[in-house]
Amino acid sequence: MKKSLFSALIFLVLAGVKDASACSMLGLTGVPGFSSPSYSSPGHPSNNPHNLDCYYRINAQSSSNVIAVTFSQFNLEKHSRCNFDYLAIYEGPSTSSRLIGKYCGTNSTFTVKGRGSQMYMHYHTDSTVPSSGFRFRFTIRASTTPSCDQLSIGGGPGTGSISSPNYPQNYPDNADCRYRINAGSATRNITLTFTAFNLEANSDCRYDYVEVRTGFKGNWAQTARKYCGSTVPATQVITGQQYVYIQFFTDGSVTRSGFNLQWTVSGAGDCDQLNLGGAPGSNGVILSPNYPREYPKNIDCKYRVQSSCSSNYINFRFNAFNIEAHSQCRWDYLEVFNSCGTTSGSIGKFCGTTLPGPLTRRSSCMSMRFKTDGSVARTGYNMTYTVSGSCYPSYGIIQSPGYPMDYHNNAQNNYVIQPPNANTIRLRFTTFILEGSEPICRYDSVTIKRWSESGTQLDKFCGTKTPFTRTYSASRLVLMFKTDGSVVRKGFMCTYSKIN
Repeated sequence: MKKSLFSALIFLVLAGVKDASACSMLGLTGVPGFSSPSYSSPGHPSNNPHNLDCYYRINAQSSSNVIAVTFSQFNLEKHSRCNFDYLAIYEGPSTSSRLIGKYCGTNSTFTVKGRGSQMYMHYHTDSTVPSSGFRFRFTIRASTTPSCDQLSIGGGPGTGSISSPNYPQNYPDNADCRYRINAGSATRNITLTFTAFNLEANSDCRYDYVEVRTGFKGNWAQTARKYCGSTVPATQVITGQQYVYIQFFTDGSVTRSGFNLQWTVSGAGDCDQLNLGGAPGSNGVILSPNYPREYPKNIDCKYRVQSSCSSNYINFRFNAFNIEAHSQCRWDYLEVFNSCGTTSGSIGKFCGTTLPGPLTRRSSCMSMRFKTDGSVARTGYNMTYTVSGSCYPSYGIIQSPGYPMDYHNNAQNNYVIQPPNANTIRLRFTTFILEGSEPICRYDSVTIKRWSESGTQLDKFCGTKTPFTRTYSASRLVLMFKTDGSVVRKGFMCTYSKIN
């Protein structure tokens, strides 16, 4: 029996199977002023074993404390994304906490700091290239700098500014300021423009820095950008993310005048467009978000084109098409449905660069769903829709495409109004909030024309209006909604009817 147990143990060791509890240290504890002894990864300074998963937890006992982990030696297998051997460090008690960074390769002495009651580290090695691991010690101090966090910035389209503490005077030592900008939706753009920038310089930005990340918690990712010195960073436009997380960190020595940052949130708050189409003759353009630039990642957009009657026809025609390719369109795709929703009646799912052919159905509704994942993005699509037939309603409602959410940039939607046997048509706008000012309406507008899109212009509206009514001596009108590429607003809701 003993021989069998010994043989099994030898087998496990030779197979490289490691028990995480044997190399983990979950009880590292200290109070402000504490400086720990040095700790080493298994086997250090010789090569570490393969297939390790070791965990370290440091308990500082108070959320107002600062934990600093200093590595005097660090040598792990190098990879651009640290996919093989790595040390991941979290600001909190577990791997679900904010990821401060993921480290690999060979580094000289460096320090990682986090604030709060705990810090958690996960050391992983794979089964291939060996390395000597690392040696570290940690210190704990009480935070001496007043809180400078601003974690509720934005929430929708708008602009604002963020400045380092005391700007334009020198910022304080030991500052750790967190700023979170909320766009309200991942379909909006967040633009960051630094108007002034002067921080202590270092080739690796180890001392004082501004770091820009994305996501609610600001987890580390390859897209993170760290800035220091006196060169003003280039303007950064962030798409496909609802949150931008900015950290301003300073050490205990040199100070400078700091930074001033202007932020802008722009674009529609939701990519759904469910108020398209109308009576025969109605038409418009549907563009993927950001077209002709790359569409955002992780979006799920729905579109609905209505024809007023089930006996009318709806036609989709694609003018440009470029969506991440896959043989079964598993990643990014545009799916078309012969129904008013996106759960049944699928006509087809499309991706790649092949232009889909025209799609025509006799139906009261056709819908689309555009879904993207978190990786590759392309330029998307440009398509037009038209409604044809002979069934015209006597009354109805017309709303801007995304109403009651904000309308979209570069909209071109034309709605035909032709109540049977009408000589006079009444339009009642119950909501009207557009960019611009009358009479020019240079940016976004609703234009009323007689009979066709090239007919006589009867009215042109923009700006913000209280509910209003217009009456036209006409048997057919076209309501033309057009927007530019910048500011968006709530849009409009209009009811129409004939006057006997």
